[in-house]
Amino acid sequence: MSKKRTPLRKMRIRNMELRDSNIDGICMVWCFVDNVDLTGSSIRKVDFDGGHLKRLNMTGCDLYHSNFHKADLAHSILDGANAVQCHFAHSFCQEVSFKGANLQGASFHKANLENADFEGADLTGAKLTDAWLHGANFKGAIVTGAIFADAHITKDQREILIAGGAKDLA
Repeated sequence: MSKKRTPLRKMRIRNMELRDSNIDGICMVWCFVDNVDLTGSSIRKVDFDGGHLKRLNMTGCDLYHSNFHKADLAHSILDGANAVQCHFAHSFCQEVSFKGANLQGASFHKANLENADFEGADLTGAKLTDAWLHGANFKGAIVTGAIFADAHITKDQREILIAGGAKDLA
């Protein structure tokens, strides 16, 4: 018999330093987390569905297969994070930094990524379908096989993405 996880619903965490923590597998749906430093932490398979997660520092975190569906991550830093197969669909990621992050197979379907920074990030096989990408920076990003069907992009972004091997750019 497997032990069922107890959700930490609507928990509030503000202005804390939790570097190098391990919160693998925790269910934190609808939590309010603001200005928290999680640098280097293991945050694998965590459910942040609908959470208010603003101004988080997740530099170098292992976020493998975590769920950020409908979460508000505005002004957060995920530089160098391992975010393979993370689910960011319908999330709000305005001005989020993903510099050098591993986002292989991540889903950003209908996410708001306005002014997000993907410089040097690996988006191989990621799904950015119908995502809002105005002002997003893809300089040096690996976009081979990434799907951008119906994404809201500028002409300049389109040229950069096509040159990088992105798919389904209409």
